[in-house]
Amino acid sequence: MISHRQTARIWTCCATLVAAAACGEGQAAVDSENALIDPPAQCSADRPDCSVSQDFPVASDLNAENSAGIRYSNGVDSLVIDRVTQLPDDDGDGVPNDADDCPGTPDWISCDNDPSNDGIYQTAFFDSTGANEVVRRSVVDVVAEIPEVDIYFLIDATPTLAEEITVLQSEILNIISDIRSSFPNAQFGLGLYREYALAPLAAAYSQAPYHHVLDFTDDDALVATAIGTLNTVQNATSASAATQALYSVASGLGLGNFVPNRGACPNAPDADIGYPCFREGALHVVMNITDAEVHNGPNPAGAQYGDPPFAPAIPPDLPVGAGVDTLPPVYMFPELFAADTAALALDLGDLSGLSLTLMGMSTALTNQVNTATAIGCDTMSGMPPGADMDGKDVVLALRFDSPLVDLEVFANNTHWPGANVALFDDALLDPLTALACDGGTVGDGLWGKLTGVPILTSQQYYLVADGIIPAADPGLMPEGAFSLSIVHSGDPGDSTWQTSDAPVAWAEVEAALLSSNVRVASVVTLRDAMSMSSAGAADAQEIALATDARTRFGSPWLTELSSSTGEGLDAAISNTIDLARNLSVYDFSLTALDDAATTVDETEFIESIRHDDCAEGQAVGCSFGTLNECRSCELDAVLEYEVVFANRTVLPTSSAQVFDFELDVRADDALEVERIPVRVMVPDSAAHVFDDTPASAFYRNAYDATERCITPPEFPKWGDLTWEGSTPSGTSIELQVRTAPVPEELPTATPVILPISGGASSGTFDIREELIAAGQVVGLPYIQITALLNPSDSPPATPTLDGWTFEFVCEAAQ
Repeated sequence: MISHRQTARIWTCCATLVAAAACGEGQAAVDSENALIDPPAQCSADRPDCSVSQDFPVASDLNAENSAGIRYSNGVDSLVIDRVTQLPDDDGDGVPNDADDCPGTPDWISCDNDPSNDGIYQTAFFDSTGANEVVRRSVVDVVAEIPEVDIYFLIDATPTLAEEITVLQSEILNIISDIRSSFPNAQFGLGLYREYALAPLAAAYSQAPYHHVLDFTDDDALVATAIGTLNTVQNATSASAATQALYSVASGLGLGNFVPNRGACPNAPDADIGYPCFREGALHVVMNITDAEVHNGPNPAGAQYGDPPFAPAIPPDLPVGAGVDTLPPVYMFPELFAADTAALALDLGDLSGLSLTLMGMSTALTNQVNTATAIGCDTMSGMPPGADMDGKDVVLALRFDSPLVDLEVFANNTHWPGANVALFDDALLDPLTALACDGGTVGDGLWGKLTGVPILTSQQYYLVADGIIPAADPGLMPEGAFSLSIVHSGDPGDSTWQTSDAPVAWAEVEAALLSSNVRVASVVTLRDAMSMSSAGAADAQEIALATDARTRFGSPWLTELSSSTGEGLDAAISNTIDLARNLSVYDFSLTALDDAATTVDETEFIESIRHDDCAEGQAVGCSFGTLNECRSCELDAVLEYEVVFANRTVLPTSSAQVFDFELDVRADDALEVERIPVRVMVPDSAAHVFDDTPASAFYRNAYDATERCITPPEFPKWGDLTWEGSTPSGTSIELQVRTAPVPEELPTATPVILPISGGASSGTFDIREELIAAGQVVGLPYIQITALLNPSDSPPATPTLDGWTFEFVCEAAQ
């Protein structure tokens, strides 16, 4: 919410307005009636006979009866001549015609009759000194809020979390609904972690340390579908690969030859941070659900990856876990959740110019293609042909419209040993007519690979990935996380494919999380019914605090469940996320953004931005303010910022110049709260010339001495009149002093003229002596003081007037 107003300076004003008479619009100052300010006050305790009036007006003191042609400038805390009022503004909305896109309505940009949508407008006259009349001020009202939140569910998908996963699957829509009550615009994504498929951590070909399942979406049903595909896979370690997964989540980088890099995000550049494509400007939260401590965590005394399995290099071999450039980047397609027939196949279109890896989950798919009977996949070592069976299928459609030298397809890093890969050239998907099929004979161990298959230009092909059910283990169900890489000739060796060396140390994990502004919240459960506490709680707490996932009391965004069955998991997730809303504080700042499309740096119109009111001490507020920030603010606090404008750089031309840019409200520097439109107009050269009509710019007030002097027999002995302000070269101020026996005679009284010029910034006149020198009666009880402000146009400049103080004493008549 934006407001345009001028805030009064605090002065010791010892006079109040008690009576006024209208002054006729547009009349000169000498022709107007006066307003009375009453009463003066005692000068000091030790001067009981002395009275004083102090008149230092601010914006709220100005009205049509006591002033014309001037305004109060917050930039210099003074009255200045106002050129803006000279600019044509036919609809009277405060935006001159030359800057108003919406004539006849109170707005100037949106033309929807609602000026609150249009932000801030200011007129910026050129003045290389950036002083006096050109300085303008607006006050911006901001509600402390976090409009966008991206919540990434990261699940420890191992058997001890099976019951928790079941609860999550049944309650996910309720959890989302609860979270939306705190963050209505929340989006959700999903990933899982297990372990490196290296002995002694886990069986070969059984899993990977991280698998991405779903990019961020606001489609609740799609989130529920993705959560529904979660399953568990056993490994042999009590510690998890959570930090390795967090590294990939935050950085978008892969891990050795176990996880590829992330490819392009579908909504880039607005949402392209990390593996799940966090939105720029959103609050990035990982909701970690685990029961385990972590490898390579923040506690150096905790579990650490070592040798084995990560043995050092023995030339010419690379170290175990070394980064590779042979895995194409990952592209995500939610259509994979249902792609198990030719009719439902994910259509990748023409892949002539793109190699890619697909990550998906086969859990909800069906077994439509019996690849176990296809040539090349019809046997495993030691089994007769056709003895094995297969599991759930994923089906892709693809073609190559440009000639292809060679094609490789492999299922590396699928989370089960035994993955068939088959290629077909028709939609029947008859395994007996498969062009090629492999279950690991050609590929990496038990992950299938196709290579050297002749490819025809523009031919429609179908690719099927399937799970092998060995005849020796008919109860096995190979399902869940799969990876399928498609590489065409010439792509291997691309430097953008280079993954990070694995394992990743905590320092690198932390740096990636902080760089992407990812905060890690956790719900930690018990491993089993015999556990008294969770081994994962200490690591989860340290990771939360390291990523600033903490409340205003310094506690982590962490909930520990006292059960191993998942009971209470739904409430725990909702309550943990709610900590970010109701118990955490953020720093809110306001900065100007240049419009890069213009040759002018619009931020140079901003003289300063500072906090004006950070709601300190309010029921909902901030701890304090500094510069352009309100610090440690609760959400829903109402904040105010002062924006001061001045034009030191853009010279006037023969026509008005209009500039549009934005003010950016952010929380904790990274979270975008609001973009506030700003329009600035530099008037044309003719408008820069001041109106030189005599007495067109004035301020005046009248004062009553009878409240301090008993008249008769006493009368006021007028003393010193001290003024404050400035008169730049070529400008002047003329003070006019009138006295009269009754208020009604003040307008027609002959004034004493007190001229001020020559660069003066303050001065004192003895009113009594000036009256005597002018041959006027002294001791009359009513006095009016008028200041006429006279500008210069060589160069354009205005005098400034802070105000004045005058004294008098009451004397008995002689």
